Amino acid sequence: MKSTVRNNQPSALKSFGLTALACIGTTVVATPLLGHLDPANIVMLFLLTVLVIAVKLGRSSAVLASILSVLLFDVFFVAPRFSLAVSDIQYLVTFAVMLVTGLTTAHFTSALRQKAKEAEQREQRTEGL
Repeated sequence: MKSTVRNNQPSALKSFGLTALACIGTTVVATPLLGHLDPANIVMLFLLTVLVIAVKLGRSSAVLASILSVLLFDVFFVAPRFSLAVSDIQYLVTFAVMLVTGLTTAHFTSALRQKAKEAEQREQRTEGL
């Protein structure tokens, strides 16, 4: 029986492009919500984006999504808007938590994907026997 390896992963450049689009899309969706949602809830939208990217595109893209999410949140949702300056020092904690959570999500998702891949390979070897 012929073993086939499925590679549903897009190229790195395409993955990074999709990651950037997803983060920008999250920014576009969240911007009109700024007056209606607390910034902590907007952060959750970015973290959800990082999680989806980690699951669909892998670790490298999730790391990029984490960094982009922090930068986009700072520029578009933290006063003074449209700059990287921060007037409330407490947002530095928010940025750190966003980044650590995103990177941790990327790591655990990648590890889980690797375990699933190993299990699939074991299943294929078992079928071969």
